[in-house]
Formats: sequence, structure tokens, C-alpha cells
Amino acid sequence: MENRQTAETVPGWDGDPRGWRRYQREVSWFVMGTKPSMRKYLAPRLIAKLTGSARLLAMGWSQQDFQGVDAVNQYLKKLSKSPLVRRKLPNTAAVMQQ
Repeated sequence: MENRQTAETVPGWDGDPRGWRRYQREVSWFVMGTKPSMRKYLAPRLIAKLTGSARLLAMGWSQQDFQGVDAVNQYLKKLSKSPLVRRKLPNTAAVMQQ
């Protein structure tokens, strides 16, 4: 019997910067666990599993940006350049006053 991927195996992310590194690892494992001939179809599946602010961001992207063999890499690069993955800096003025 062939092992088929289900929607539950597709990693998801809600846009929280604290989960970004975990999400990158999960996407990497997900891609490696997919047949090479099917990898060009993974970016839309990954985008569909986004929630929260990550989903709002992705809904403004063009679908043509995520076609082809390198689509997952393009997807991860686009997410990594977004403000979602940047951690908020602590308020240094408040810290210095304490």
C-alpha cells in the first residue's frame, strides 16, 4: 500500500515569530518526505495551512510566484523577508530605567 500524505501532515504556521525556526524545520522535513516529482505542488499546500497574520500576508501574494520546482524555496524566502519573522526588540529605554 502506498503511503499517501494527508492534510494533517502539512505543517502550519500562525505568523508568531517564536515558531518560525520550528516551522522552517517542519517544512524542510515535509519536502524531503515528498516524492521529487510532487515537490513543485507543495508551496500552495503550505500556504493553505497558514493561519492568523501569516495567512493574511500570504493572501496578498501572486500565485505565479509559487509555481515550479523552486516554489517552496521562494515561499520560505518571501516569508523570511516579512516582518512576521522579526522578533520584537525589548523597550531598551524601559529596561535602562529599571
